[in-house]
Amino acid sequence: MIRSVPRPKFVSAFDVPFSYYTRVLAKKNHQTTTITTTMGNVVFTRLFMCVSTAP
Repeated sequence: MIRSVPRPKFVSAFDVPFSYYTRVLAKKNHQTTTITTTMGNVVFTRLFMCVSTAP
């Protein structure tokens, strides 16, 4: 399974402890999770455990 996951460009502190518990977002939902910063846009393609299990 690990070999089927593409290699990330960046890894944040959020990814390391809970990387096993992430959920993949559908491409149509990527725009919903976009955050605009001064350095560009950050688009989430996965949700970490706390967000994906929230009601």
